[in-house]
Amino acid sequence: MRNIGGRVTDDLIEQIAILHALAGIVGEGSLEVAIVHHTDCGASRFANPQVRQRLGQAAGTGEAAIERLAIADPQSSVAEDLDRLRAAPTLSDELVVAGYVYDVTDGQVRETFAPSSLREGTRS
Repeated sequence: MRNIGGRVTDDLIEQIAILHALAGIVGEGSLEVAIVHHTDCGASRFANPQVRQRLGQAAGTGEAAIERLAIADPQSSVAEDLDRLRAAPTLSDELVVAGYVYDVTDGQVRETFAPSSLREGTRS
């Protein structure tokens, strides 16, 4: 599911919970979630307080909503998003998660967190 900055939001957590439940109901097994961020992301501009203020005002969401989407460092933002998934009480421990960063300069995808059950993740 694509969204601004590829960030984990409350809506995304809700959708993952529904999809995981659906996979269990229809007998398709477990759900695997990969968080993938990339270098040189446009959401890096949201780290600038002036950009956040102006965009938050123009969008009518306020500055805090824009700040939650900011990516100062893609590897760190992947870790933050995986932590957000792990903290979500609606998500099953059986959910498999992983984290990756796509480098736009060399085309490589680097694993930053190996696939593991939701609350047992480790950094690669």
